[in-house]
Amino acid sequence: MAGQPVNEACLSLELQPVEGLWLGYNLQCQNDLLYVGIAKDVGDQFKQDLIGKGARQSMINKPFRIVYIEGPMQEAEMTPAIEIASISPCQSSLMPTSSHPMEDLPVPEHFNYCPRCGSEGMGRVDDKDISVKCDSCDFRMYFNPISSAGALIEDHEGRLLVIERAKAPAKGKYGVPGGFTDKGECLEEVIVREVKEEVNLDIRHITFLASFPNEYHYRSVIYSVTDAYFLAYVDSFEALAPETAEVAGIQFVNPSEIPDEQWAFSSLRKAVRYYLQQQA
Repeated sequence: MAGQPVNEACLSLELQPVEGLWLGYNLQCQNDLLYVGIAKDVGDQFKQDLIGKGARQSMINKPFRIVYIEGPMQEAEMTPAIEIASISPCQSSLMPTSSHPMEDLPVPEHFNYCPRCGSEGMGRVDDKDISVKCDSCDFRMYFNPISSAGALIEDHEGRLLVIERAKAPAKGKYGVPGGFTDKGECLEEVIVREVKEEVNLDIRHITFLASFPNEYHYRSVIYSVTDAYFLAYVDSFEALAPETAEVAGIQFVNPSEIPDEQWAFSSLRKAVRYYLQQQA
């Protein structure tokens, strides 16, 4: 069947599973969001969603009715099915059904149900936004700040290498090569890896500069981050090239001439100010 809205008359027919095939579907949630999912048996999956035992996002946002179904489709056709109701596959599986965007909230505010027992009643332990606790099973989850590292790289004229960010957050603004730590990785290793990935340069030596707290807004979640900045040195810029998926452009700038609002993050603004103070 082609993708179409669902009404009560055709609901039971539309939900019948077909052996080996998938259905794409939209659920309308109580908080005015639209949840996009794929299942072989949409009827059974919807029952699980209704009792809070489905996907994590549906547990949080409380769906109450199916509003769209597309399929059946082969497994190879699953990716196009995410475009249900003209929703791009590169966007979140939860989209506002109104014209108002989702409000950015700290990580703990996105937990309404316990990940361990599924009970409603997860709440913040205090106002520091670093943990939530389940009233039913006493499960507690912490969200301490995550770590990232960025590289300030000078050329032979004393200018800083900056990248123009190709993606949100802060798309189009200036950043420096860097990123979040992977599991088991130290900050120095982040610098070496990210500089190679983003601008194709090999780091010869690094020196710690400073660290600052930051907030990283991504898909309606506010992550607390501790950003560490390093002075990084390279022997040559001959191989310099942007990783186009992440970097829209590369420039060498005099940081004292860049307006504060052009820097992507508050922590980077502070790091640049500190860098300039050290150069004075």
